[in-house]
Amino acid sequence: MRLEYDHGVFLPDLGLWLDAHSSRPKHAGFVSHAHSDHAFWHASTLASAATLRLMRARQPRPDAQVESRAFMQPFEFRGARLTLLPAGHIAGSSQILVEHQGERLLYSGDMRLRPGIGCEPAVTVKADILVMESTFGRPEYLFPPASQVLESVAAFCRRCLEAGETPVLLAYSLGKAQEALLGLAPWGFEFVVHPAIADLNEAYKALGYHFPVCHVAGNQSAQGRVVICPPQGRSNPLLSGLTRKRTALLSGWAADKGAKYRFQADEAFPLSDHADFSELLAYVARVEPKKVYTDHGYAADLASHLRRQGLDAQALGVAEQMELI
Repeated sequence: MRLEYDHGVFLPDLGLWLDAHSSRPKHAGFVSHAHSDHAFWHASTLASAATLRLMRARQPRPDAQVESRAFMQPFEFRGARLTLLPAGHIAGSSQILVEHQGERLLYSGDMRLRPGIGCEPAVTVKADILVMESTFGRPEYLFPPASQVLESVAAFCRRCLEAGETPVLLAYSLGKAQEALLGLAPWGFEFVVHPAIADLNEAYKALGYHFPVCHVAGNQSAQGRVVICPPQGRSNPLLSGLTRKRTALLSGWAADKGAKYRFQADEAFPLSDHADFSELLAYVARVEPKKVYTDHGYAADLASHLRRQGLDAQALGVAEQMELI
C-alpha cells in the first residue's frame, strides 16, 4: 500500500489524509481525535461521532462534508474497506484500519493501552503496516498506574486545602482535565475550572460522562476548592486573585527530571493519556506488522529501538542517522 508523508500521512491510492497537520480543502481527511494539532476540517472529514462533537465544541464546522462513523463497523471507501477502532487516548479517539488490495494498514494517531477513565478502551488488531505515534518513544518514559498518580494528586490537593492554600492543577483542557475530574471524584473535592474546560465538560456530558461539582472560574470563589486550568491559562486574570496557591502539572512530561522547574510548577505528576515506552512496544507486538512507521515525538528513537529488535521500522518526517552494525 502506497504511503506518502508531507506534514501528515497521505494514502495516494485513496486520496485520503490521516491526521494532516493542516486543513486539506481538496481531499478527504481522517481525524483521529479532537486535539488541536490533529483536528482540522477537510473537504470531507472522517472521524468518530464523539470526535466530531468535540471538534464542533472548539471550532465551528465549515461548509464541508462530514462522515461520522461508529467504532468496529467496517465501511467502503473508494475501493478500500475502512474500520475505526478505539485508541484509548481521549473520548472518541480512533485508530483506522485500511484494507486495500490484500494489505492491511493500521494508523494509530495518539493512543494508550492502559485503561483511561474518560475514553473508550483501546482495541488492537493485526496489520501488515503499522503507522504509530511515538510521543514517549524512549525507555525512560515508564508511567506508574493512573490510580497511584491520582492518589498522589489527591494528597497534594488535600495538603494545600488544609494549609489554607488553593491547589491549581495544570491540565490540558481537552482530555486531561476531564480525566482529572473523573479520577479525583472519589475524594469529594469541589472544583473550579477554567471556562475552556467548562465548555468541553458540556460536550463530554453529552457523550454520557458525569462530573463532580464544578464551578466556572470567575463565577465562584476558589476558596476551599480545587482549581483546574490549562497550563497556558496560569496568567489568566481569573486566577490572579489567588494570593495563596500551589500549582501542579498533570502530564506525561512530568516523568522528566526537573519537569516542575521547566513548567514553572510547584509539583509535577505523570498523569498521561499517551502510551508509555513499554506500551508502545506491546502495541507493536500485538499488531505484528511487517513494516512500522513511527510518527510524532521521539519517532527516530523508537524506530531505532525497533530495528535493533529485528523489525523493519522507519521514522516519518525526521532525518535518521545511519546505524553501524
